[in-house]
Amino acid sequence: MKNIVLLGAPRSGKSTFAKMVYDEFPNCNVISEEIYYMAYMNSFEFKEYETDEICISSRVIDNDFYRRLIKNIVQYANKYVSSFRYIIDSSVFNIDKIKNLKNSIVIVFGYPDIDLDEKFKSIRENDTELDWTYNESDERLKFLLKDFINMSKTYKKQCLKNNIKFVNVSKNQKKVLDDLLIWLKENID
Repeated sequence: MKNIVLLGAPRSGKSTFAKMVYDEFPNCNVISEEIYYMAYMNSFEFKEYETDEICISSRVIDNDFYRRLIKNIVQYANKYVSSFRYIIDSSVFNIDKIKNLKNSIVIVFGYPDIDLDEKFKSIRENDTELDWTYNESDERLKFLLKDFINMSKTYKKQCLKNNIKFVNVSKNQKKVLDDLLIWLKENID
């Protein structure tokens, strides 16, 4: 069985699909970027920066270190646990570095063909307290979604150029994910 690498824009169905795959193939280990990222972020203390007009609280993070951490987890598992099969769920990636992964099916998710207001409405209708978007202000979420839609357009172009499977979840995400699971079952070995 091949490993499964699920990449793409935030809130594009990667985690939902990872759970669907895990339910179908429970011998896989799910490596969720969000869990590792939150654990990584919470290992740093907040630092406050003050000026006369504004006080900013932030964490100092090293994204390269974070990427190496995920890579090392997978390499260690492959080296020392021969039966280790994984599903990676991440929005942090570089197409050039993932296009030649061995023994893996790489799937990139995005929503390049959706209107900003339509995606915003969909997220707000489906948000749960477990979603990172749940506590985002409407203004901030719309600001982020604009970037994520543009990111999705870029991913789609890069995937076509590099012959990587791109899944467009702009419309009818549930049906798209159900159809993708059928495709994956046919291509997993």
